[in-house]
Amino acid sequence: MQRRPPIDRGCPRNSSRRACPCQPRVSPIQRIDHADTFFGHIRADIRHGGTRAYYAQEPDYIRMPPFEAFESPESYYATLAHEAMHWTKHLAREFGRKKWGDEGYAEEELVAELGAAFLCADLELSLTPREDHASLAKFTGLNRC
Repeated sequence: MQRRPPIDRGCPRNSSRRACPCQPRVSPIQRIDHADTFFGHIRADIRHGGTRAYYAQEPDYIRMPPFEAFESPESYYATLAHEAMHWTKHLAREFGRKKWGDEGYAEEELVAELGAAFLCADLELSLTPREDHASLAKFTGLNRC
């Protein structure tokens, strides 16, 4: 099973894509109620702790660094939205799809990033594009006309 790299959204001092070591950055009182309500209703097992954000497919849970580790509330929810898109591909949740993302890491990441962008727009959250995901289209062949 191929492991995905850790994800960080927004720490200017940290290029390793791990949660920022200069915690805390966001106060817990800055949580966004309607986003918390939405993610609470998707019934995903969301576990907090550590320095990496990822979806673990076999045990079927989303791991998120603590809310306070993120640069902004929006960066926390954007990361959670991205990992929630990966969560939807689990075999126990078909949602009308046979499978997706199995043709490669770049395609799966692109689907997750696009899904997160649509979800953030629907939740009226700002989303900062990530440089490492902006270049994924060239690996998927989607940049050909």
